[in-house]
Amino acid sequence: MDASGNAYVTGYTSGYTNSTNFPTTPGAFQPNYGGGSFDAFVAKLSPVPAAAGLDRSSLSFGNVLVNLTSPGQSVTLTNIGDDPLNITSITAGGDFALVTTATSCAYGGSTLVPGANCTIDVTFTPTATGNRTGIVTIADNAAHGPQVVQLSGTGVVGAPSISPLTLSFSDQLVGTTSASQPVTVTNTGTVALSFTSLAISIDWTESDNCLPSVAPSASCTINVSFKPTANGSLAGALTLTDNALNSPQTVNLSGTGLGATAGLSASSLTFSSQRVGTTTSAQQVTLQNTGNQALAITSISRAGANSGDFSLGQDCGSSLAAAETCHINVTFTPTARGARTAAVSLVDNAANSPQTISLSGTGIAPVANLSPNSVTFPGQFVGTTGLPENITLTNNGDMPLTISGIQASTDFGTSNGCTSSLAAGVNCTISVFFDPSAAGTRTGTLTVTDNAPGSPQTVQLSGTGKDFAMSSTTTSASVAAGQTATYSVAVTPQGGLNETVSLTCSGAPARSTCTVSPGSVPLNGTTPTSVTVSVSTTAGSMTPPAGITLPPDASGFGRLIWLWCLLALSALAALATRRRQAGLLLGLSLMMLVFWGACGGVTSRVTSVVHTPGTPAGMYSLSVTGTVTSAGSTSTQLTHEVKLSLQVN
Repeated sequence: MDASGNAYVTGYTSGYTNSTNFPTTPGAFQPNYGGGSFDAFVAKLSPVPAAAGLDRSSLSFGNVLVNLTSPGQSVTLTNIGDDPLNITSITAGGDFALVTTATSCAYGGSTLVPGANCTIDVTFTPTATGNRTGIVTIADNAAHGPQVVQLSGTGVVGAPSISPLTLSFSDQLVGTTSASQPVTVTNTGTVALSFTSLAISIDWTESDNCLPSVAPSASCTINVSFKPTANGSLAGALTLTDNALNSPQTVNLSGTGLGATAGLSASSLTFSSQRVGTTTSAQQVTLQNTGNQALAITSISRAGANSGDFSLGQDCGSSLAAAETCHINVTFTPTARGARTAAVSLVDNAANSPQTISLSGTGIAPVANLSPNSVTFPGQFVGTTGLPENITLTNNGDMPLTISGIQASTDFGTSNGCTSSLAAGVNCTISVFFDPSAAGTRTGTLTVTDNAPGSPQTVQLSGTGKDFAMSSTTTSASVAAGQTATYSVAVTPQGGLNETVSLTCSGAPARSTCTVSPGSVPLNGTTPTSVTVSVSTTAGSMTPPAGITLPPDASGFGRLIWLWCLLALSALAALATRRRQAGLLLGLSLMMLVFWGACGGVTSRVTSVVHTPGTPAGMYSLSVTGTVTSAGSTSTQLTHEVKLSLQVN
């Protein structure tokens, strides 16, 4: 069927003797049935089988550089039949290759439904010069298969001519650049000479106007300079990689470098294990100028992480003539344990400046470790010693630990279980006691002096001293015999004491008693508690003996002197007051005298009376004592006293 809707089948004649009865080219349908009826014609006509249609039968790629790949070209394959077109394979031969695009056919096999199409995409990569041909073969189920597409192209190359092929340079100081010498490249071919790269050896440099390509019959220039990196005879090459068949092309280069060369007898020094803080004997490295120019030495110095552990000495000065030598001496004084590294750096005018000498060594030392590093003791009575706390001393180093002293500060004591030397990996125990000298928080330090780095090592110590105090605002009293003296005493806890204090009194004078009330007080925190101290004294007395007491003998005036005095006083009182009371007093006195005298006539006479002594007069010192006993112990006690004075009149 053509674009106008006219149907035609190319080459289809089966069943007809006159092929003109059916159109074979686009045009109006001519109903020539060969003498038969139209129904007979339709009965003889079968559907058109699968048919492969190609929009072109050949592809031409023109000139392509040998070994380079051309852009792709494509052929469209269409199923122009009424049945599916089963494609078995599509292959390309010669210097041609199939490539896949978004519209490409499946080259390994596929099916095209009637009217469907796909593309066959081809590239050309000539492997030689001249005309190159090939075909694309399409194997399918079309009636006239396989179908083929003719392929053609021409392989071409550039043809470079290089002059000169050898460059020789004059002697040149190492690290400096010579004048340039030219290399001319001429394209004698018929296509562009394309360069992939221009490479040159390390001792030379180049600049050019050749990249990326040179047209046929054109020329370009490569300027080459000599910059030696070492002294002595040097050889190199300029290498041109391009699309010519003889690629790569090479230009040989040569020259002589002039300069100093620093040669070291050793590039590294290793020291044996050395005790931290001590110095090894020196190791020596010889520096020789193996070049043909004087070696100018700018500096010889240390560098690296542990450069301070190594010391340098040298006799090299600032210049070393060709073939001369000097010496660098190195010692090792480790400042810490473990691997120590550094380097000697030589800065000079040699091509390989700076040169380095690697330095290494190992520091060894004892390591004193105290565990724990702090101890807090439980509360302890002031002036008493508690249970010990153990501290472990371990030598974690790699040589013996020599112990020269173990000491605890005030308020703490030690019981040392360590010897004077402790081997590597061994430990010992130090027992520390808390013996507070005062109440409250007490701090101190356990100090271990040894040969380990960082000596002395310390452990922080702390604890609380527990105590109480006794005081009185009234420390003295004065009483007459028979009276009671009282004092107020305050008992105050210190250091958080939480105990009961028992109180007693001593030093009271004869025929007196001293009591403390209350006799014990519980303490807690810091609040004082008051107690009362009482001292009761006794008064003296005169009393008659038991039985009837007779008056003095009536005979003898002297024995009745007291009676006469009484009468005289009564009389004087009567005269002075002239009162009835005075008279009554006188009368009563006379009656007592009469009765005493009358009674005395029937009883035997008594000549003395009984005397009872009281608290002796004088100054006395009293002691009020407080005692706290630790729970479960009778040996751990706190005792304090307050002094009081007593004047008995």
